[in-house]
Amino acid sequence: MSSEIKKQLVHDFFFQNNPTPILVIDPENGMIIDYNSAALHYYGYSEDVLRIMSISDINTASDEIIFEEMRFAAKENRTFFNFQHRFANNEIRDVEVNSIPIDVNGKKVLFSLITDTSFRNSYSDRLVSSKRTLEQKVSDRTEALIKELTFKNVLFESMFEAVIVCDEKGKSIIFNEPAKKWHGKKAMNIPKEEWSNEYNLYHYDGETKISMMENPLIRALNGEDVKDAELMIRAENQENRYVLCSGSQIKRVNGELMGAILVLRDVTDQKKKNYELMETNEKLAKRTIELDDAYIKLEKSYNQLKVSEAKFKGLFEISPSGIFQFDTKGVLTEYNDSFARIIGTSRGNLENFKMLELPDVKLKDVIMKCLSGEKSKYEGMYTSCTSGKETFVSTLFTPMCNSDQTLRGGMGLIYDLSELKEKELQAEHQKHVFEALFINSPIPIIQFDKTNKIASINSAFTEVFGYTTKEVEKKEIDDLIASGPRFNSAREYTQKVIAGESVRFKDHRYGKDGKEIYADIVGVPIVIEREIMGGFAIYTDITQQEKNRLELVEAMEVAESANIAKSYFLANMSHEIRTPMNGFIGMIQLLQMTDVNEEQREYLRLAQVSAEALRGVVTDIMDYTKIEAERLILEKISVHPSDLLSDIFSLFKPLAVQKNLDMGMQVGDDVPIKIIGDPLRLKQILSNLIGNAIKFTHQGKIQINLEKAKPSDDKRVMLKFTIIDTGIGINEEESKSLFTRFSQVEVGTTRKYGGTGLGLAICKNLVELMGGKICVESEAAVGSQFSFTCPIE
Repeated sequence: MSSEIKKQLVHDFFFQNNPTPILVIDPENGMIIDYNSAALHYYGYSEDVLRIMSISDINTASDEIIFEEMRFAAKENRTFFNFQHRFANNEIRDVEVNSIPIDVNGKKVLFSLITDTSFRNSYSDRLVSSKRTLEQKVSDRTEALIKELTFKNVLFESMFEAVIVCDEKGKSIIFNEPAKKWHGKKAMNIPKEEWSNEYNLYHYDGETKISMMENPLIRALNGEDVKDAELMIRAENQENRYVLCSGSQIKRVNGELMGAILVLRDVTDQKKKNYELMETNEKLAKRTIELDDAYIKLEKSYNQLKVSEAKFKGLFEISPSGIFQFDTKGVLTEYNDSFARIIGTSRGNLENFKMLELPDVKLKDVIMKCLSGEKSKYEGMYTSCTSGKETFVSTLFTPMCNSDQTLRGGMGLIYDLSELKEKELQAEHQKHVFEALFINSPIPIIQFDKTNKIASINSAFTEVFGYTTKEVEKKEIDDLIASGPRFNSAREYTQKVIAGESVRFKDHRYGKDGKEIYADIVGVPIVIEREIMGGFAIYTDITQQEKNRLELVEAMEVAESANIAKSYFLANMSHEIRTPMNGFIGMIQLLQMTDVNEEQREYLRLAQVSAEALRGVVTDIMDYTKIEAERLILEKISVHPSDLLSDIFSLFKPLAVQKNLDMGMQVGDDVPIKIIGDPLRLKQILSNLIGNAIKFTHQGKIQINLEKAKPSDDKRVMLKFTIIDTGIGINEEESKSLFTRFSQVEVGTTRKYGGTGLGLAICKNLVELMGGKICVESEAAVGSQFSFTCPIE
């Protein structure tokens, strides 16, 4: 494979397997003219859709802004932009676009690299998943080039060795010059089953064709040592050549069969002399017989010629290549359908077609050269004179002579190379695009060979690490940027890439000035024709990102320490406050028992209510801080749920009666008599929920239900408590924050109804500590339904 092809395959590999989404955009109309597989995967569009889209279909900005920014990019006034792009699933993400103006075949295009500023994820999986596809493409392309090269070698190159060689499958692959004269080019690559017919091999009598198993080349291929086998070969010019054939197998060093070789020694002259001597001795006696024999042979030869002509005619018509003949004046005399198809016309338009009247001067010169007796070749764009169809063709012209060697015209073979030419142009275009990508990529990239030597770097690498192209020439990548304690691990990753493995990891690397760079590193092997040629190393500088992460971790640790200290402080302070509060309440109660007037008694009642409210606030804060500090321990003792609910009901019944509210209670028949739990905390939860129901209900009723709940996902049996009221209710949006600490429905609630906003948060934490769940269903101005579960043990 040529260096240009290998270079092209490397660039094609780099473009298609680059983890960064790439779009090539026409700045004049905004159309997307090329993209890589990462762009297809990133945006989620199918290839059929993306190839007809413009950047306006993806960019959410207005067309005026988009084209204004593209003009900036095309003039290189600015190359980095921040946009929002729309994906196939209608998701919109923030992206950073690096648009680089590149001249490709005289046209300026924008080479745009897309970076998702919301998520910067790995490109490794995409590269790994694309690797096998690229290997197949390289293999297919290489095979096509080899076939093309073999075809041209057989068609245009002459062989001068006096041998016939076949491969291990019996297909002839090498002819010497005498063999070509005897058999013609059409005998090349003929399967061994057809040798007897296509090679015109006869016994010495010149009448009987040898069978396949009698063929010396087949015998040699089968392992027989052939020595001077007698054979007559009838050449294309019907000249009989008598030969002695010797042949043997060709084997590799390990004994494996490679094919067979046949050496032919021409004894025609000796044979003729023998015949001439016999004819002289028997001339008079056998003259009549010889004439009869000659007539019979001539008739047989004529018939054989007819058969050969019919076979040739069949091959002539079905050949996919265009075959044509013309006379000395350049007038077409014979041609097949493939010829008419390739030049873009019909048979009717080719009657008496004069090739020397074609407008292409170069083509006419090639035809004239053929008519002067020389082989000639034309390769270029051919435009049909009748349909205007343009086809890139390769045509071989061969002069044709009569038996007296006078020129009678020429013969041509024409091949349609349009598809191949288009692929070559595309490859050339991709080459320029890939070179621009490598050089202008904002991400540092190193290409290294299989000996770990640096082959090339891009400008981004120079900017980040400080080394110039001359400074890294023939240097080992790990010696350059991974010296010291990082060297061994860096070398290990490099060896994995050279062994064919893709890697991704994060590690520290060092610039020319000794600056430490923390990078997200991707290593990808370069595989051409199943041979590892080296690899790419892509470095994304995440030094600042790592610094920010460490600062965030440190800040979180500080905040967590402060939060723990706050919880302990609140717990201690609440305890200290509640002790004197109990004293205040006790003194107020004692003072109420003394001889005071009505006005003083009212003042004492109000003071007691305020003190009780303050004690409730302190108790809530203590409970919440205990829960938050994970110091609250639940008891596990025998509890009678029905009796517990009845006690709570009796406690709150008078308060409901004072507000003219109906209050009811219902206990299901399947509720167990006794469970294991914490009765104090169950009473705290129920008191809070029932108290809230009475507080926020001005008319209607309060209903309290206890039942056995349906089994949960983990198949535990649960009790379910439900408190239903016809109070003020809350809307759906407000209910989302109802169980959050220090949260109430609205700002005025505390002023109107009192409370700390901790009650429901404490209930939620207590229920979850027990292993249950709490929830609410409510509608503003209609009422609320609070329910919670606890497991039965």
